[in-house]
Amino acid sequence: MAEPQDGGSDPDERPVRWQRDGQFALAWAAAPLAWWALACAGVPLGDAGWALRAPWLFGWLVLLSPLLEEWVFRGWMQPGLTRRMARVGWPAAAWWANLATSLVFAGLHAVHHPPAWAAAVIVPSLVFGYFRQRHGHLGSPVALHVGYNAGYFLLFLQPALHN
Repeated sequence: MAEPQDGGSDPDERPVRWQRDGQFALAWAAAPLAWWALACAGVPLGDAGWALRAPWLFGWLVLLSPLLEEWVFRGWMQPGLTRRMARVGWPAAAWWANLATSLVFAGLHAVHHPPAWAAAVIVPSLVFGYFRQRHGHLGSPVALHVGYNAGYFLLFLQPALHN
C-alpha cells in the first residue's frame, strides 16, 4: 500500500495519541540515561546557571532551534521524501525518508560540532522522525527535541558568556 500524503504509516490506521504512547514514554526515559552515560564517559558537566545568565541563548537552543529544525526536517523534508519515495515504489519509503532526513540533519550539525558529536545526532534524529511518522504531526518530535536539548544544554554546555 502506498504511503499516505500526511506522512502516517498506514492510511487505514489512526495515528497513536502521543500522550498515551508507551513508546513515547520510553523515548523520554532514554534521555536521562543518555545524559548519565555521557557523564560516566567523562564528558564534563557544565554550570547549569548559565541558562539564567543568558536566557536568550537558552531560549534559542532549547525552544526556537528545535521548533525550526523540526519544522524543516520532520515537517517538510521527511514527509516530502516519504511521498516521493512511495510514488516511485520504494519499499519502506517512510523508513528510508527518516534515515535520509536524519543524515542531512546530522550533517548540518557538523557545522558547529565536532564530527563525532554531529554523528551522534543521528540517533535522536531517527527517534524524532519515528515519532513524526507514528503520530502524524510535529508535536511529539518537537516535545522530545525540546526536552533532549534542555537536558543536554543544562548539563553539559558551558558557553563563554561575557558580562
